[in-house]
Amino acid sequence: MKKRIVLSLLLLANSCEAGFRMEDGSLVGAGDNIDQLYDHWGKESQRLVTEKTCNRIIALKREYCSTRRLIWQRDGRYMLVQVSGRMIIKTGWTRSQRELKAAF
Repeated sequence: MKKRIVLSLLLLANSCEAGFRMEDGSLVGAGDNIDQLYDHWGKESQRLVTEKTCNRIIALKREYCSTRRLIWQRDGRYMLVQVSGRMIIKTGWTRSQRELKAAF
C-alpha cells in the first residue's frame, strides 16, 4: 500500500513539471539553456514572432517575457519553445499548425 502511495506521488510530481523528456531520460524545461535542446534535437524547424508570452521562473525568482518562439516538428507534433535570450521560458506542444502562434 505504501509503495502505491509513493509511486502515485512520484507520478503526480513528474506530470506537474513542465518541459520535454529527452531520449536519454533528462528533462529540459523552463529556466534551462536552449543549447540542451539543440544538442538533442538539432536545428529548429521554424522560428516565429508571436504574442508576448511571460512566465515566472521560480528558481530564478523573476518573470521573463518573450515574443520569440522556436518550433521543432517531432512525431507528428509541433514542440513549442518560448525563449528569452538563450533561456527557455515556456514549453508546450500542439498537433495543429494553426495554433503555432497562439499564446500558451
